[in-house]
Amino acid sequence: MRGVFLILIVSSFLNSTSLIDIINSTKSKNGYIKAKEYELMANKKSISSIKSSFMPKVNVASTISINSPKTFITPQKSINLSLLLSAKVYDSKKRANQIRAKEYEGVAKDFEIKALKRSLTIKAINIYYSYFKALANKRALLFRQRAIKEQIKRVKRLLNAGLTTKVELYRLKAALAQNDYALESINFALKSAKENLQTISHKRIDSLKYNTFIEPKRVKFKESEDILKIRANAEALKYNKRATLANKKPQVDISYSYTKSKYSNIVKSPLGDLPEHNSKLNIQASLMLYDGGSIKELGESLEYKKLALLSKANELKREQKRDFTLAKLKLKSIKANIKSAKLALLSANESYKRVKKEYVAGFVDYITYLDALTQKSISEAKYKETLYDYEVAKAYLYYYSGRDLKGYIK
Repeated sequence: MRGVFLILIVSSFLNSTSLIDIINSTKSKNGYIKAKEYELMANKKSISSIKSSFMPKVNVASTISINSPKTFITPQKSINLSLLLSAKVYDSKKRANQIRAKEYEGVAKDFEIKALKRSLTIKAINIYYSYFKALANKRALLFRQRAIKEQIKRVKRLLNAGLTTKVELYRLKAALAQNDYALESINFALKSAKENLQTISHKRIDSLKYNTFIEPKRVKFKESEDILKIRANAEALKYNKRATLANKKPQVDISYSYTKSKYSNIVKSPLGDLPEHNSKLNIQASLMLYDGGSIKELGESLEYKKLALLSKANELKREQKRDFTLAKLKLKSIKANIKSAKLALLSANESYKRVKKEYVAGFVDYITYLDALTQKSISEAKYKETLYDYEVAKAYLYYYSGRDLKGYIK
């Protein structure tokens, strides 16, 4: 039986879900990320579309005309087959700039995907450690529950022997009921955390494996993907502006058409028969001389949009640097708090041991005992919560430093 129990424990440990598993599943299966990836694919297709516009266009057409009345130049029925070849010979680099703009939009979209992945990762990390916080509270409450039940049994024996009153028993039962209510709240928090993790990661979670982060050492700052995305969009606007202004520069198009015709019921003309084929070469050069300033105004509009994005990027960088500095200070503060919480736990444990002996011996009342038990439970949960807060603080330090958090998980 003992061997079966050990096998179940080992199996549960092996099947437990780690923080890295959650992050990997979130990055590969989350619907918000997939949506952004589809947008990136759409952008790549739009680039291919613009590149295809450099190729010559080939159009084939067929026309059947029935005329009434017929004349020398319009037979009653004519069938025309035509072939048209056309191409843009020169566009003052309009399409080249459009392609560059789309490429930078693709770069921005790629940074947006990476930023979303990091954002969902830090969200998952918060939920993950909130689960372990709730678990620590549950364990403390379960210990308190067992301790109170033990004392209820003892008090019942004393009550039967006439050595105590029902008041003490009622007080202990009230404390137990309050403890059970707190347990129900904690169970809801555990269930909520697990459901939230399953929702964000699209992964079934039966149990969670505990992971920690590598201790930060000389972590350097770098711009986040949110900032890099904005800078890439600003570059895209720069090339969009150039493509827009190209509309005021020379444009050259060339086209060649060939038409084959067949006529029925023709009125003979002394001038000769109607031509059965026709070919034409067109070379068109154009230059916009005046448009009321609309193209210039549109170009200036794009320039202001670019400046607005760059200003936003600079402000985001200042905010990220601030958050990075504060994250380092918070990490230092929580580290000091761990020492304080550990000393408080040691003190509460020693106090509980002493008060429990005195309570059993009848030197202190149940109120003193319950206070000592409560303080022990609170101190245990508080110490564990502080340890989990420290892991979250390390995660935020890596997050605000612009790093990929998964690489720093042990």
